[in-house]
Amino acid sequence: MVKQRKLESLPLEVIHQIFRYLSPSDLTSLRLTRRSISFFATSNHLWQLHCQSLWKSKICLRDCRDIPPSVWAFSLVVNGWFRAFSKVLEIAHSQWLLGEEALDNTIWMVFFKSSLVNANTWPLTWHVLVECSDTKIVSAIDGLPLKASKWFVDDRPSFRVTAYPPNIPSRDPSTWCRIMQHVQVLMISDAPEFLHGLANLDSIIRSEASDSKECECQNFNKILVQIVERRQVEIRDRLSNILAVRADICIGDDMATLRVRSAQVFVATTYIDVYDFPHVV
Repeated sequence: MVKQRKLESLPLEVIHQIFRYLSPSDLTSLRLTRRSISFFATSNHLWQLHCQSLWKSKICLRDCRDIPPSVWAFSLVVNGWFRAFSKVLEIAHSQWLLGEEALDNTIWMVFFKSSLVNANTWPLTWHVLVECSDTKIVSAIDGLPLKASKWFVDDRPSFRVTAYPPNIPSRDPSTWCRIMQHVQVLMISDAPEFLHGLANLDSIIRSEASDSKECECQNFNKILVQIVERRQVEIRDRLSNILAVRADICIGDDMATLRVRSAQVFVATTYIDVYDFPHVV
């Protein structure tokens, strides 16, 4: 009889090579089997690859991938990249409109639904480009000359403009960009909350890690400021790119399929062992 070897007895390089063929959902399921298997299935080596792949697949995660992996603090703790992957999915499936500060000084593409072929098909140019200022005035900065109006966020929460129906917030499943809409209007914008969420996690991990260096933290903060400043300068190009990328995606993938696929990965990664990784949830 051939003696069977336990997976844990294999060289670490071999285990990593085997686990590289597993999806995030598969790895998360393995984490629920045995503690020894959970250790391998939570490897930074594996989850860094999945993070980078995820960041490349969503245009609204462009800022995250612009920071080199070596600059992030996620490798300083054993589960850092797993927590980063989980944080991105947590943000993607959470309500992004929690208050007026989420809309302060943001720029939105506005489309009138009467001119759209259907709800899932966006044109490659906006009808109006508007800015929601921190003085609570929304005004047109490009396109049709709409009259400036006051805006606020109600208790739902939803975005309100005086004398118009509430705009319900959501997220596009193919790009993960922000959406607000009512029966007549569709509004689309970038999603800075992903970078902000990961930057906050980076700060938490640096405080946990005993070997975190002040110079490395300063380097990260410098790059972060540069990316945020660049976003403001390039906002029109970024919004145009969102439309172009989404048009390419929707040629080969219907929206129902995208929603199901995204939900499957999210559900799998929410089964977190709180005892092992209390900061994930």
